[in-house]
Amino acid sequence: MTAQISDGFIFNGEDFSLTGFTDKIPFYPGDYEITPKGVSSACWRGFYRIFSIVNNELVLKKFNVNDANIEKDISGPKINGVKPNLNTKGRSFFNKSYENVDLKIVYTGSILIGKGFIRDLYVHMGFHPAWKFKKVFELTFDKGNLIETIDLSEKMVEVRKEVKKKKTIKNNEIEVNEIAKWIKESFNQKYIKRL
Repeated sequence: MTAQISDGFIFNGEDFSLTGFTDKIPFYPGDYEITPKGVSSACWRGFYRIFSIVNNELVLKKFNVNDANIEKDISGPKINGVKPNLNTKGRSFFNKSYENVDLKIVYTGSILIGKGFIRDLYVHMGFHPAWKFKKVFELTFDKGNLIETIDLSEKMVEVRKEVKKKKTIKNNEIEVNEIAKWIKESFNQKYIKRL
């Protein structure tokens, strides 16, 4: 297994990784008759998205996909009027990329974004959670409109301390059912808002 390519998020002009959400973000390739196909062990789902906030609204800025239907539809489909660029020369995992899509995402819920991944916490599995990043924000939306921003960076320092404490207590003795649970959780980016 390999750590997965996370969705990206441009926030205040900086690049972040999307590390969690209270509800899935409602942009699905299937809604546009795109069938993603896994491209490597680093991207089983076959696509990644980059979101941003424009005029206080959540938007899809960029979408990269390895489209299984490329033979049938080499020049499309369009997303928010934008045609894909083709990446057929092997310079990318993905055979289509959509730039400057600016599609408003009508999303109600919270998203965690992180920047400054702590390399010592790398695990060769799933998506990296927020506590593995130095700079973390929680962004809360109502119908796609940003209504709250909370800096959780200091909170993540405390979470890292707790995780380290638990690992020390277990002394690396992990049962088989715990491993299966850990694998499942490492691919799940959903979190429960506790603040």
